[in-house]
Amino acid sequence: MTCQALGPIFESTAESVGRTAVTAKVNIDDHPQLARELGISSIPTLIDCSEGQLQHRHSGITQPAEILARIEAARPASV
Repeated sequence: MTCQALGPIFESTAESVGRTAVTAKVNIDDHPQLARELGISSIPTLIDCSEGQLQHRHSGITQPAEILARIEAARPASV
């Protein structure tokens, strides 16, 4: 099952960040074990990780600006 409402938002956000962040969609019907491991109980669920650590989890529709802001906040400071 996929979330029809979040699909276009996710796609446009992934396009905006390009190669500066990794974005991935997982169909939990095809990968129920992964859904269990990640504790996903409702869709859509967005999980933000940085360097392998959970940073933020949100269930429900999320606007592109919010997703982009979280990605920007997770980026390491420039040296």
